[in-house]
Amino acid sequence: MKHLIALALVLLPVSAVAGQSEADACAAALNAPAKQIYDASAPHVTPASDLRDVVRQQARSLVMSGQMTRQTAQDNAMSAGRCLQELQS
Repeated sequence: MKHLIALALVLLPVSAVAGQSEADACAAALNAPAKQIYDASAPHVTPASDLRDVVRQQARSLVMSGQMTRQTAQDNAMSAGRCLQELQS
């Protein structure tokens, strides 16, 4: 039993790193506005995060600061969100 717990603890960081590399690869293919939303949102993503809320909050912040229009944020939020899902896996 102790060995199974130790194995699980060792494998947890590996899966997190795998998710990060997959998310980074996905984000590299995004257009500039989606990448901007991804970059703003990624630091706020945890395994328990509601991605819709994180992306909405960060996209809204980008719009309010004048860095993108509301329409651009709406058009690109889903693409950013798909890459952010990799961070949670």
